[in-house]
Amino acid sequence: MDSQAIGQSPSDVTARKRKRTACRTCRDRRVKCDNGRPSCQSCCTLKLVCVYPDDSSSADAKVDPGSVEILHQLQGIRAVLDRVVQTQKDTGTSSTHDSTPRLARLNLSSSNSNHDSPGNEHRGNLRDRIGYSPLNSLRVGSESLLFWPKVREFLGEPVTERSFVLECTLDTASGPAPEGQSSQYGIREDDFTILCRDFLDHVHVRNPILEPSDLKNYAKQLAETGMKWDTKTCLVLLACALGCLASEYPYGENELDESPTRDNASCARAEAYYEAARKRVGYLGTTLLDIQCLYLAGIYEKHKLRTLQAWFWTEQACSRLHAYMLCQRRSIGVYEQNEHRLEQRLYWSCVKAESEFLREIPLTRSALMSLDYPDPFPSPPTLPSSESLNINTRDISFNKSQEQSWLFYLAEIAVRRILDRALPHVYLPEGPTVWMENIGHILQQFWQIDEELTTWYNHLPYAIRPSVDPEIAPSNQLSFFVQGRFLGGREAILRPFLYYVLHYNGRSVSQPVLSRANEYVNLARGLIIHLRKHKRHGGIWYALREIWSLAMIILTVVHVKIDGLPSPADWPELVRVSLQILRTWSFEAADIRQIYNILVHAYRVVCLEVGVSAEHAE
Repeated sequence: MDSQAIGQSPSDVTARKRKRTACRTCRDRRVKCDNGRPSCQSCCTLKLVCVYPDDSSSADAKVDPGSVEILHQLQGIRAVLDRVVQTQKDTGTSSTHDSTPRLARLNLSSSNSNHDSPGNEHRGNLRDRIGYSPLNSLRVGSESLLFWPKVREFLGEPVTERSFVLECTLDTASGPAPEGQSSQYGIREDDFTILCRDFLDHVHVRNPILEPSDLKNYAKQLAETGMKWDTKTCLVLLACALGCLASEYPYGENELDESPTRDNASCARAEAYYEAARKRVGYLGTTLLDIQCLYLAGIYEKHKLRTLQAWFWTEQACSRLHAYMLCQRRSIGVYEQNEHRLEQRLYWSCVKAESEFLREIPLTRSALMSLDYPDPFPSPPTLPSSESLNINTRDISFNKSQEQSWLFYLAEIAVRRILDRALPHVYLPEGPTVWMENIGHILQQFWQIDEELTTWYNHLPYAIRPSVDPEIAPSNQLSFFVQGRFLGGREAILRPFLYYVLHYNGRSVSQPVLSRANEYVNLARGLIIHLRKHKRHGGIWYALREIWSLAMIILTVVHVKIDGLPSPADWPELVRVSLQILRTWSFEAADIRQIYNILVHAYRVVCLEVGVSAEHAE
């Protein structure tokens, strides 16, 4: 024992240990803490709230109990997810640059049980996984169904080789709304505060990339002083444009009556704000505020089903964030905590948005993925210290909407990471033929991925945990989107079994595989019921493509007529509902119109085959 420690009391030793504990701010920033009390030198310099881990109990006692409970749930989610990430790193055994052909590694006749699976290969960080056969639209996108042999039997040759949206957008002129559509709706500066509140309640709540208090202050300032040509004005205008389009929950009370043509006034009003924001985009640089504007412009274009334009804005956000982060690494000493948190949110939101695009459009990933980002998840706001309770700080006093927003945001990022890492081990570059040759391996992958999804679902807080039954409506909009994400993930991992049964030429199929195929058919029915409730939001384009895919697959089941794989009894109604939804939105996007026409043709052909009236197929 150290001679200096002899004779010291336990309290002295405890006090000395406490002095070595870095404050939360320094730990987040990964800088050395001088352990000063009540505030360390680093926090004093940056004018930040200084909180030590051993002060949390006293702070908790003075904060609203509901906020304490929610924030503790957030910390619990982070802890669970961090353990999953660490496990993935610890168990990774294969090189991400293995030159062995993938099919050779999938040889199930080998006695080696260490198969290529999410449990063994590529369990490292996101950058490593992206470098190895990332998931793309040609393997999992809606267009991939056109190459299924059983689909070709009743549909004929594929009408597109790569992408509906790329082909339909190729000759489409871009620009502001047609003359007269938005000119009658001027910009009302008195409405800035109201529209920004609508944006925060219905759009920002699913993607909290900015500080609500900042946006409210910007809106208030502009309402008093008028618009300028700066980034803050651009941000407020984009938030107002999205606020005009925001739809309240519950979704789908009138389902098919909720035509987008009924919100023409809201859309035209939104275009007026958006056009004003676009005039300021040329002045944007590479600050986080500038990148927030680009990201929100992408969300707006997704609301309007202008998908390729949304991709362009998203890629601009990714490119500028990449440049920003490279510059910040050279000046890490002046990294401010709130700025770092905003960077985390933008990074993971950009990664998530790009991942969703590339599952449906055959385009190239940005350089943002090349960064070895150190933070596995964005950091939620922290609890205040006892000294800061009377200080005006943005880190305190969540309202209920913000609490649920952060629970949803972390859950969204977590499930997206699970699927992005796992699905490339099911949707292989060689295509569905690998499923036919190695269904045992695919079944093994299914059990592992399904276990991860189930674990994710079981760790969801009750505030956002929906029923797994799509016919049971969730209690709030965030639970509604969580339900769709969970069901969509299970659809993706069950699809290979349906393909296998449909294309197995009538030979006997093992019971586990047949059971999974039947599970898929039931899930497809439930997902159509869920998806028909969607209104206009940033993911409506993905929802419409998913509806089309599910309806096409159900028609394929009806066409093939496999013993032991019954089609849904109400399949004609399911397809008619899908057609009505697609037709409703087809007036806004040429690619949606194209898939609608394909589904009409497929429905008529299959109805003729089985002797069912193809009514309402226009």
